[in-house]
Amino acid sequence: MFAKDLVTAEVYAKMGLILGSESARSELDTVEGLAYFLVLEDGTQISNYSFNEMVWNERWINQQKQISA
Repeated sequence: MFAKDLVTAEVYAKMGLILGSESARSELDTVEGLAYFLVLEDGTQISNYSFNEMVWNERWINQQKQISA
């Protein structure tokens, strides 16, 4: 993995956290399996595995809202 790939993953992670973007998830899948940390704009560091879990949890919550609506 090159430094450029980590920067790309970081940018897409920010987009994913803000937008829940499918493209962000797809981009992260290309580097999945490697442990790395994403640095968010506020300086918070999360692992790629934590990010994937947050995306999954957000999708589950949204599905539950749709079911109950």
